[in-house]
Amino acid sequence: MNRNVGTLDRIARGLLALVILRIAWKNPGKAGILSAFTAGQLFSSALSGYCPLYKLGNINTVGKPF
Repeated sequence: MNRNVGTLDRIARGLLALVILRIAWKNPGKAGILSAFTAGQLFSSALSGYCPLYKLGNINTVGKPF
């Protein structure tokens, strides 16, 4: 797996994952589970620097300022 998520993108994903995780914590049930899963996916791509959806769309933000 080659990295396709740039630094600024990774920071934004991490922050967004924290916000969504807080939503998941406050909402039990299906909405909370879905939110927690979404936050997990964002954390995973933020930590690894790889996004499978970016690969499908042939998107690469590595080395780009914005």
